[in-house]
Amino acid sequence: MPRYLFESVAYKNQPSVNAFVASIRSSAFHWHYPYEVIFVLKGDLTVRVESDKIQMSSGDLLLINSRVMHSILCEDNQNLCGILQLAPSLFEDPRRPDRNYLFYLNSSMDEGLAPSCGYSRFRHELADVFLDALGEKRADLFHLRADCSAFIADLFTYAEYDVLLGNQAADSQSQQFLAILEYIRTHLQDPQLTLSLCHAFGMSNKTVYRLFKTYLGTSAKEYIDESRVYAAKQLLTDTDQTMTMIQDACGFGSEKTFYRMFQKITGQTPGKFREGQIQKQSSGEIREYLDFEPSEAKQILIRMREENGSV
Repeated sequence: MPRYLFESVAYKNQPSVNAFVASIRSSAFHWHYPYEVIFVLKGDLTVRVESDKIQMSSGDLLLINSRVMHSILCEDNQNLCGILQLAPSLFEDPRRPDRNYLFYLNSSMDEGLAPSCGYSRFRHELADVFLDALGEKRADLFHLRADCSAFIADLFTYAEYDVLLGNQAADSQSQQFLAILEYIRTHLQDPQLTLSLCHAFGMSNKTVYRLFKTYLGTSAKEYIDESRVYAAKQLLTDTDQTMTMIQDACGFGSEKTFYRMFQKITGQTPGKFREGQIQKQSSGEIREYLDFEPSEAKQILIRMREENGSV
């Protein structure tokens, strides 16, 4: 996944549809216009959707709504997931073009919002979608289009959802918060980042704190600490920069702060983390999207389709 806040999605399978199978390492906080469905075929991963931290395992599915910030983390790199991205235009009702939709589809944390048909129907449909995406026949592309349409129709039929009317004020505040996150990403080396952020956006500490609690359920300081550690992990993995260079590039201010914060968040010292990454690199394990065997994915999808009955 790109390490940028906004992800531009280029559709490959069909106009307005992306469907693919991948083993995911991680992604930083980002957002995009398409709705995104994550279907875990094997292993475990953690998805953070705004302020919610969601633990997913084999068979779990999650729909992330359009323009919602999220990130993905898998520590052991052993997952295999189906990713389905659907353009918002596929959800438009020409009779009510001012309407947007917020769906609730999360098998690992539904909080009483499970679809009326249960999750088996959606698992079966998603298995069909990803088998189509892995197929090599011309007909598979047309089956993919039909199966995605059936999936969307069933969202409206069985899933819980809210109807959102156009709200320019809310959109404006959301865009402002996204700009704040982008400012943080590009100014991590600033040891006085919170103060600089307040000055750059003409906000008080109290306002910044309120925005972070509203959108992410955390404080600006906690988010900055996590962002700095995330950036340090990338440098420790992808470069041979010294600890002092990484410490300065990520804005930790001192060696003591760097080691304390890194160990607090990761449970390891920076040196131990780098040693582990070097070992994984030597075995070919470190990538954002990892290699997988298509035949294995097909076998898992066929089994999941059979286990979840007919639609």
